[in-house]
Amino acid sequence: MPRCARRIDAVLAGPQIVAAGLAIEQAHPVLGTVKLPNLPFRFPACDTTRATPAPWMGQHNRQIAAELGDAAAARVPT
Repeated sequence: MPRCARRIDAVLAGPQIVAAGLAIEQAHPVLGTVKLPNLPFRFPACDTTRATPAPWMGQHNRQIAAELGDAAAARVPT
């Protein structure tokens, strides 16, 4: 019986995934170069390239609380 389950690195390196541009590499400030899923669709007039890596959980808590007018923004955990 053929194996169907594959490791994610093998899936992302597959010829169909590579040819369709469904995986991209991005520099991450902590993790180094990481491979991420790309959008499965294209907009001709839009650049959908990821400009920055995703934030860490809570990375922008203080900034958002301050923008919302929270007087205690300095106490918000990060």
